[in-house]
Amino acid sequence: MSKVLIMLTGARVWSQNDGTQRPTGFWGEEFTVPHELLTEAGVQLTLATPGGAVPVVDELSLSAESNNGDADAAARFRSYLDRVSGFLGNPSRLEDIDPAEYDAVLVPGGHGPMQDLAVNADAGRILAAMLPDGGKTVAALCHGQAAFLSAGDADGKWIFTGRRMTSFTDEEEHVTGLDANAPWLLESRLRAGGAEVTGGPAWRSHVVVDGNLITGQNPASGAAVARKLIEALGARKTATEAATGTATGTGTPQDAVPKGTAPAGAAPRSVEEANKAIVRQAYELAAANDLEALFEVRAADYRLTLPDGHPVPGTWTGRDADAARERIFAALGADGVTTRELVADGPHRVIALVEPTGLDGAGDRWSMLLAELFRIEDGKITEIEPFWWDIVELNRIADSRIRH
Repeated sequence: MSKVLIMLTGARVWSQNDGTQRPTGFWGEEFTVPHELLTEAGVQLTLATPGGAVPVVDELSLSAESNNGDADAAARFRSYLDRVSGFLGNPSRLEDIDPAEYDAVLVPGGHGPMQDLAVNADAGRILAAMLPDGGKTVAALCHGQAAFLSAGDADGKWIFTGRRMTSFTDEEEHVTGLDANAPWLLESRLRAGGAEVTGGPAWRSHVVVDGNLITGQNPASGAAVARKLIEALGARKTATEAATGTATGTGTPQDAVPKGTAPAGAAPRSVEEANKAIVRQAYELAAANDLEALFEVRAADYRLTLPDGHPVPGTWTGRDADAARERIFAALGADGVTTRELVADGPHRVIALVEPTGLDGAGDRWSMLLAELFRIEDGKITEIEPFWWDIVELNRIADSRIRH
């Protein structure tokens, strides 16, 4: 089982340029999304903070405003944090962490890391031990890259000089309005240290992989960073098994399913739960517009089938299916999709109840329920079939069929 250290800020305030103390902490989405995906992948997680301080979430990160106006998303993040409160409430001390015991380290953001991890000697010690080791992975999100500033080698040289990465951009900081009173800006500081920093469009998922270094630009990049980290852990495990001759072969179908929750010794997840995780991940990747990663959870020839009762029935495959799906949502004026419930229906089917929202031609906001049937084979989505838009549409279709 792979072991990942989550290095989290223990800061509760961020010292401002004018001497005031701005409330802060870790950013909710940047912890919850990677934590959930890593847990579902069967990774053993350890949490550590400076001095073992119990971390606090930045309450701003749990507001609808900070989640693109999506109050449901904010509520989900808060609910998830409540569920893992035991994990968050009992962190190890960074001072006691032996980096040799871990396969990777992940540093979520929020402005807290700019207060404590950026100047923490033990954060620097851990990173300086792991980054030069090609068998280990260093990953960070958004402002989590502030921790990089603490890491020097034996000669005092910054170990991230010349490395390619991304981070929360100066542009994004300006949009938040926090740049004017910030003592320094992360992107500028990383560049000044010699890192090769690139940024994507503001608030969109953007991930840079440079060897064993994985960085994400902002909260929207959390799922993509977690996926890249899981891939790196899997590649390391495969290489280790090949080198030591300990590979176990194909195993039973149950063996092929990712294991369950973070603690060691947890029972394997069922195939149904693994399938639900794949569907949940597909929605998250679509919302983040991470098309490259989205293709990886779908079969190359997956089908999108719209039933006869739909206004535009038909079947498309592969890239044509993606284009058709985009056209449908664009025609609706949809600007977001909230996942309401996932129901496993046997070993190869998941029914997803989701709620698209958007603006109609008059500029009024609308929403409706949409149930989609996913068929999954060998860990890949092979077919998506939307079969119920809402109860009104369902009744209209039923009445039409009865009349004809």
